[in-house]
Amino acid sequence: MQHVESKDELLKEAAGALEQSQRRMEATKLAFDMVERGKIAPFADYSSFETKIASLMGKDLRVVEAALEMDGNLADFGKVASEGRATGNDLTSNFFHMLADD
Repeated sequence: MQHVESKDELLKEAAGALEQSQRRMEATKLAFDMVERGKIAPFADYSSFETKIASLMGKDLRVVEAALEMDGNLADFGKVASEGRATGNDLTSNFFHMLADD
């Protein structure tokens, strides 16, 4: 009977390692997505990459991913800037044009 318990323990350990590996792949994808979106600076070295992955793995990755998606849809500065220079006293339009010009 001891042999069966060992096999069950090995299966649990393998499942845990697989889950951890998948989670790391998701964290890696999110880290690079953050770089591509300009949310964080590109990784200076492997150590900073590993630190970011470790940080992400301590968080709910679904929440981080949802926050990135929501943040990307909040403002489209290119659209505002392409509408031409602000005229008049429209403060909101002037503000977004100022941001887009920087």
